[in-house]
Amino acid sequence: MTNKEYLGMRNKNNQGLFMTIIDYKNSNDVMVVFDGYEDKPCKCIMSNFKKGKVKNWYYPEIFGVGYVGDIYKVKNSKYDFEKKLYSMWHGMLERCYSNIAQQRDRNTSYIGCVVCDEWKYYGNFRDWVISQENFELWQKA
Repeated sequence: MTNKEYLGMRNKNNQGLFMTIIDYKNSNDVMVVFDGYEDKPCKCIMSNFKKGKVKNWYYPEIFGVGYVGDIYKVKNSKYDFEKKLYSMWHGMLERCYSNIAQQRDRNTSYIGCVVCDEWKYYGNFRDWVISQENFELWQKA
């Protein structure tokens, strides 16, 4: 196939989202967009596109509300504080949105609690925490 023949090719990813190729330079340089997320193009390789292994980092798959975005790849982070921040954010979403977590005696007070839309994106929460006074002390704890 020629580069132009790949344009418009669609597939479904492992999250159940449809994606479309919008640019194809070569098999290692493919740009896709997800339906409903056209303003967030994603670079991938063709083999992952075909297998449905291209992840939409903006899809709210964490307890149905939270998303990481493509800026912070926490699992691959070499910084312990990044993992600590992510764990804190994930725990906050879990207490507010997980029915299983809310059934635990220590978490029943979280029933009905919500997280502001801004903090459902990990990057916003992360930036806010880092901007707080004495962050460096928390980071060392």
